[in-house]
Amino acid sequence: MRKPSLITCRREVDDVLKASLFMLYQPMLNAFNSRKRVDKIKHVA
Repeated sequence: MRKPSLITCRREVDDVLKASLFMLYQPMLNAFNSRKRVDKIKHVA
């Protein structure tokens, strides 16, 4: 079996990183939005 070329490994790593960003984007966005709301509520109170 041949060793994969460097560009193939880079492409696979890039695909994995893009997939993980896709999976994490919405939960992270929700977390940041809810955090900002909590800070605003504390500031007003």
